[in-house]
Amino acid sequence: MLISFSATAQQASQFEKQADAKLSSYAFDEASILYKRAHDVSNDSSFKTRMLEKITQCDNGMQMLSFACEPIVVASKKVPRNSFYQYYSHIEHDRWAKLSSGEIVSFSPDMKTLFFSQDNLGQRDIYTSTKINDTLWSTPTLMGNVFLSSKDEIMPLISFDGEKLYYSSQGLFGMGGYDMFVSEWDENSNSWGEPQNMGFPFSSVGDDFLFSDTPDGNYSIFASNRDCSKDSVIIYVLEFNNTPLKSSLSASQAQRIGALEPQPQQEAKDQSALYDSSTPSNSSLTAYQASLSEYWAIKDSIFSAMQKQNETRRRLSSTVNDADSKLLERKIASSEVQIFELQHRMGQASANLQQAELTLLAQGIVPNSEPKPAKHPISQSPQHSRPDNPFTKIESPKVADLIFEEPQETFDYSFRVLDEAIFAESNELPSGIIYQIQILSSTRPATLKQLKGLSPVFEKKQSPSKYIYCVGRFSKYYEAQTALKTVKKRGFSSAFVVAFNNGKSLSLANARKVEASAANSARFQLVFTDYPDGIPAPILEVIRASCSKDIARRSSDNGEIIYYIAPFDDKNEAEALLAKLLAVGVQGASIETI
Repeated sequence: MLISFSATAQQASQFEKQADAKLSSYAFDEASILYKRAHDVSNDSSFKTRMLEKITQCDNGMQMLSFACEPIVVASKKVPRNSFYQYYSHIEHDRWAKLSSGEIVSFSPDMKTLFFSQDNLGQRDIYTSTKINDTLWSTPTLMGNVFLSSKDEIMPLISFDGEKLYYSSQGLFGMGGYDMFVSEWDENSNSWGEPQNMGFPFSSVGDDFLFSDTPDGNYSIFASNRDCSKDSVIIYVLEFNNTPLKSSLSASQAQRIGALEPQPQQEAKDQSALYDSSTPSNSSLTAYQASLSEYWAIKDSIFSAMQKQNETRRRLSSTVNDADSKLLERKIASSEVQIFELQHRMGQASANLQQAELTLLAQGIVPNSEPKPAKHPISQSPQHSRPDNPFTKIESPKVADLIFEEPQETFDYSFRVLDEAIFAESNELPSGIIYQIQILSSTRPATLKQLKGLSPVFEKKQSPSKYIYCVGRFSKYYEAQTALKTVKKRGFSSAFVVAFNNGKSLSLANARKVEASAANSARFQLVFTDYPDGIPAPILEVIRASCSKDIARRSSDNGEIIYYIAPFDDKNEAEALLAKLLAVGVQGASIETI
């Protein structure tokens, strides 16, 4: 029996090693099959769980390779992992610091908010704090549920304009290791939006972290251990591209692109030479080039204006003279108006650029990712040169002497059994689906002894002579069911689970339907074929009038051209577009779950 068990474990381990090799070369479909075999032959529950996680990584990887881009790599350098951030010389020295614990802290442009990662009950999470006065910062708080996962989140870094927060996660949707994510600030809700994976090749099967754009908007920089030993990382410098064209990649293409090999400096080319001269697309190429130049010109102007504004803000923070302060405040207000106007122009320029790209795609032409124009006045569009030495080593960030407010104790609403029961601090329930365990109904208030140590207990007075007592608050039905067994063992044999939605009573059946719907929420893509020469302009107009989703084009094994529009979080939105496409004559279009 022992020999049989050992042989089974050895076979499972062999399958896993084979699958790991396939995973490292981006052959996710083959890796998934091997992980499934390893899972099926193993008798070890923890091993089987790990295989299921790796199968999920493969599924994620296949999806990410369906919408991937190929950036232009300017330079790369292998450096020690324990000091790699000292090569981020483009970040001003006061924009980050070290805590006494060694954690790197990233400051917002106005120096009023900071972000860092620290241990939270055995895993690392992103925290934030705001400046109260010259010497005191607020108690660090977690960034929010959308930033949390079952694993580590590390190395937050805010963009130079304060609008984006970059960080790395092991637990959110990704293809393995630490994937890079970005969250954008939402002015309307005054909060950070849901983080989005930055996609391949920024995120890889290795560990990728500390993404940052340079202040002039010319380059993007990040670090990765995808092609080096664990004690080192490689820092990559890429040409910045805000609107990359995305397409589906094979495993071999992913290996080539994921290696991020620097491309040699080239002289500026005539873009029209990149395409078949017989293609009747000169006017379209000219429009694309003009749109691209306009977009980058405005982008550079915004970066320049923001740099000046940030400098003015720093001067204001250190100014004590009232007259000087008022003058600086007027300059900041004026610059905000200028930046707003430029951002409005950039939005229109971005729309024009996307339309120009779609026009080329409709003609079957995929524009190459050429280096963007240099920082320049809006009326000019010269080609910029690459940096001579992008890897200047700087001093380690200073140790910040930050004082945080003492945290206020908050009530623990987790279900537990104590020596003496505790009543909940508030009987209000969180929004959404919440389950509780009803343990007692009485004509008079219950005593602590009657509650037998169950905590926290919620008391609800339904009438002058009727009191209802529930314990715990659970977001998952299975959590409540598990706790119910403990409750019954404490002597409440008739206890049962009850459900609420936004604080209002709801039947268990309906609550579980809502919970299942949320758990099974999927993303969708719209698929159609039959246009080998490109999507006709009238159909493109219908798509762009209905949504701003990515359009990817790929060839099947038999040479058929397939178009994908994705991702849709709302199936109704995808179905509405499908109806419009069918109405204008698109045949064979369908919706698939991603």
